[in-house]
Amino acid sequence: MLKMSDTIVAVGTPQGRGALSIIRISGEKSLEFLKKRFKTWKATKRIHPDRIYFGYFYDTSGNELDEVGIIYYKSPNSFTGEDMAEIICHGSPVVVSEIVDTVIRDGARIAHRGEFSERRFLNGKIDLTQAEAINDLINSTTVLQAKIAESMLKGSVSRKIIPLKDRLLHILVELETEVEFSEEGVKSSGRKNILSEIEKILEDLKSIKRNFKRSSFIKEGINLCIVGKPNVGKSSLFNQLIKEERAIVSHVPGTTRDYIVEASNISGIPVKITDTAGIREAFDEIESEGIKRSYKKMEDADLILLVIDVSRGQTSDTSKDEDIEVIERYGRNKVFVVFNKIDLPDGMGIDEFVKKYKIKNFWGTSAKYGIGIEGLKNKIYEILVGEKIEENREILFITSKRQQRCILDAIENIENGITDLLKDMPEEYISYHLRKASESLSEIFGEMRTEDILNEIFSTFCIGK
Repeated sequence: MLKMSDTIVAVGTPQGRGALSIIRISGEKSLEFLKKRFKTWKATKRIHPDRIYFGYFYDTSGNELDEVGIIYYKSPNSFTGEDMAEIICHGSPVVVSEIVDTVIRDGARIAHRGEFSERRFLNGKIDLTQAEAINDLINSTTVLQAKIAESMLKGSVSRKIIPLKDRLLHILVELETEVEFSEEGVKSSGRKNILSEIEKILEDLKSIKRNFKRSSFIKEGINLCIVGKPNVGKSSLFNQLIKEERAIVSHVPGTTRDYIVEASNISGIPVKITDTAGIREAFDEIESEGIKRSYKKMEDADLILLVIDVSRGQTSDTSKDEDIEVIERYGRNKVFVVFNKIDLPDGMGIDEFVKKYKIKNFWGTSAKYGIGIEGLKNKIYEILVGEKIEENREILFITSKRQQRCILDAIENIENGITDLLKDMPEEYISYHLRKASESLSEIFGEMRTEDILNEIFSTFCIGK
């Protein structure tokens, strides 16, 4: 159980050695601990808030530990909303540990994971969506992830969702007023008007829901698997996509005997790209194992890039042909055909192949010369996300599974309310569903919460945040 009366301490910078480290203290005794262990270079009677002071930090025996800078923040004008302090010391793990131990001996305790942010939330400085955004911002690996987290931290979710919740509450007031004061002749605006307004709210929520798939990809990333026969240019394509000469490129078939995995990003979406061994009848035990692993990676992939060398003759349609087997085995939605070596004459008949095997998604490249690579990335993005890239379009991203679940619950309850309304059910039935929808939207911001929900969220944070 979180004890808000405790004064907590934690290191706010990454573990290891560095030029500087920051130690954070939060709680009513923050200033007391500073006065007890810190002495400025110049005689100073008071430590004023929001100013930096330089001096020395001493242990409980009066020994000088380090030359430090300190900043004191007076409640409520701090990150947590409580009295806070930051100690800026040299980045030696020994020095940092000694300063933290000294503060603990004076009466503080080590903060739990995310406790600084949790106190910020509990003290009303942020809502739960903004708290989650802090963690997303810290853990972002692409510029797009960081931008979305920053937008959420500035309240983009509340600006969109709270007006919808307020509209729901207005309808609830109308319905419940009619129930309570029906004998006095108080009437609502009419079921037809109420239905119209509820349907507008439902459509607004569904428009947010339509972006869940892209939001999840942006946060969690996608897995791409590059497959194909030997020597069709898989490794060259792999190197182009990761912008690095990572895989060995050779004219000798079967050069890649095992898979290689590297991280990249496509339009801000984190991507794990796997280059696999060539799919063919194996000539030895090692190659056979490599091909088995290729098929396992195809199973786990969000999208399979099947690379075909267009300069070769027409692919056979026999059951033994590896290209056709991949298409039939994993389906045309999951398999994206990359017609490679388009700088050479078309020896296979691309148009005929696409028509004959009903290829849904395809693109042409010359991985050797970098032709078509950016177009391929855009096409992959469109397939996975379900829409074209629009640079200037402002979209609300809901990257949290918890928030997505709350919105889905709200949609379900509103749909149930509409069903009861169309069935001409009593107002009490309709109000029940709309109230549950409103509660689901309130849960997004932590207005309706349990200790389990808070533990689930803040336990994923680093200790100093």
